[in-house]
Amino acid sequence: HAVESGAPQAAAALLGRALAEPPPAAERVALLRELGRAEQLAGQDAALTHLAEARDLTEDRRQRAEIGLQIARAQANLFHWVEAVDVSESTLAELGDHEPDLQAKLEAQIVVAGLRVARRASLAPPLLERLAGHQHSPSATADYLLAQGMVGFWIEGWPAADVRAPLEEAFARPGPVSENWDTLGPGTWALVFAEGYDT
Repeated sequence: HAVESGAPQAAAALLGRALAEPPPAAERVALLRELGRAEQLAGQDAALTHLAEARDLTEDRRQRAEIGLQIARAQANLFHWVEAVDVSESTLAELGDHEPDLQAKLEAQIVVAGLRVARRASLAPPLLERLAGHQHSPSATADYLLAQGMVGFWIEGWPAADVRAPLEEAFARPGPVSENWDTLGPGTWALVFAEGYDT
């Protein structure tokens, strides 16, 4: 598959042609999501339009939340931090207390995107506290640890050793650290910076 093989632009072009055919109605949401994912990886803002259309076409609560998370991550990849936070918040509100693992991913997205923009940064610490109670999977725990280190580094001014502790724990866990580059990238930088300073 072109996306998995590292060719998202080619995948986006192929999927765009498939969408134009058009596909059967039952397949349209899945195709729009895959197209949006390829466009997101290729850094194309068309991802936002296609993912929004996919979300509008489904009434399934979990699927709408999954697509909302995709939209938030696409916004973050395009450096639209405020929009990434706002989409995550509205998606989280619609999801409610269902699907705790998905809830944790949305909370982590609010924290890491909120850290990038002053008018949303105040959301990060209380969301981090909520995220602490939603560690129901290895990925949720890793996202929590990364977010904890980032909040300590960028907002709360922790000593370097305290910043390093949760970040090192996240990176030491088996398997992929995070599926979300918007979390993994800043977490890596925070760890690099924290390692550069003596406590």
